[in-house]
Amino acid sequence: MCEAVEKYAQKYGERKRVDTLCGAVVNLMETLKLTAEQAMDALRISPEERTAISKRL
Repeated sequence: MCEAVEKYAQKYGERKRVDTLCGAVVNLMETLKLTAEQAMDALRISPEERTAISKRL
């Protein structure tokens, strides 16, 4: 049971991180008129997270 809770917590944390990064990317795109790639470069987002963020934009 404890392992299931840990997996859920990890997945939830990852989802929240991607949500937060997605919001930061959108803010940079709107305020600085950057492309999504430029915003993700500025935030130094990893390639794995870029994939997840790109799907949500």
